[in-house]
Parts: sequence; C-alpha cells; structure tokens
Amino acid sequence: MRRNIILILVLLGLAVVASHARKTRVVPQNVALATFPDNIGQWRVVEKTLFDEPVLKVLRASDYLMRSYADPQGRQLGLYVGYHDGGPDAGPIHSPRNCLPGSGWELLDSRPMTVGSVHLVRATYQKEHTGVIYYYWYQMRDQSLTSDFALKTAEFRGILLHGRRDASFIRLHVSRRYEQEADALASDFIRKAYPLLRAYLPS
Repeated sequence: MRRNIILILVLLGLAVVASHARKTRVVPQNVALATFPDNIGQWRVVEKTLFDEPVLKVLRASDYLMRSYADPQGRQLGLYVGYHDGGPDAGPIHSPRNCLPGSGWELLDSRPMTVGSVHLVRATYQKEHTGVIYYYWYQMRDQSLTSDFALKTAEFRGILLHGRRDASFIRLHVSRRYEQEADALASDFIRKAYPLLRAYLPS
C-alpha cells in the first residue's frame, strides 16, 4: 500500500514537471558565443570550427562555439561550449558518457576535479591510437554540475520554480601526448576563460 502511494506521488510529480516543461520560456544568452575572445591570457585561438547541418540537427544547441587555442609553447587544447536555451527547438544536452562510447571511444578513467569554483569531470578516452583527456561540466545558471542526475534535478527545479530549463555544456580536451601537464594546462585556461564565459551565459 505504502509503495503504491509513493508511486502515485512520483507519477503526479512527473506529470506536474511535464506540464510546466511545455510552458518553459526561451532564455537567450547574454552575448552571442561567436564573439567570445580569440585571446585569453597567454592563449591564442588557432582554429575555429563550424558544424555542418547534419551535426547541428543532432546537437540541437541554440548557440555554440568550437575552437582550438594554443599557448606560447605551441601546446593546444580544444574548447566546446553548447548553449541550450530551453525552448522547443533546443534539444537536450548529450552526455559524453553516452556519446563518446557510442562513437567508438573507450573510457579509461574518470574522476571529479575542481578548478577554482568550477566542479568538473576529468575523463580519459582512447580510440585506436588516439587518446584524449576531456574536462567537462554542465553549467546551469550559477552552478557547475558534474552528473546527468544533478543536471536533471537542477532542470526540474528550474522548471518548477522559474519556468526555465536553459543550460550549457562546457568541454575542454587535451591530447594525451600532453598527459603529464594536461591538468595544469586545462586549469590555467579554465581560470582565465570561466569568468568570461559567465558573462556570456544567463544567470
């Protein structure tokens, strides 16, 4: 009996969330990501990538940027930011835990990491002879989140309390050939870039 009551309450809660989700508003980012700086401290942009239409249809981000930056020693890292404005045309954020293995990448290790106020995941993936270290997190307003569950929980709370479910996915990647210094490179970039990114994304 008690189990049935709990199940009914859960179903009612999901119904309320679904009802509110249909009424969520579009929340545009503060500034278009295309205007994000090419120079961030010692880091200089060396490549900008634009996705083709098939990729954009799968991604369903409201705005995005994909760039490579290099430091004075020529060491590079990649930056991806995907913003989803919460409107009907914005799809869900795709978790690396699902997307990368589905593309043939093997997860070698994964652990939480903190850089300043940013909570993130550090994950190493390998595909044939290519190895990459990813540093990623979900940004929902002023929170950096590291799990799909935390993202969904924050999304439900935002729907119920504010009628919005906008969120961003932020990811850096560093080649495993820089493995010994990858954490230092990523941390340096995040400390410089994160305050700038926060000005682009709604709070």
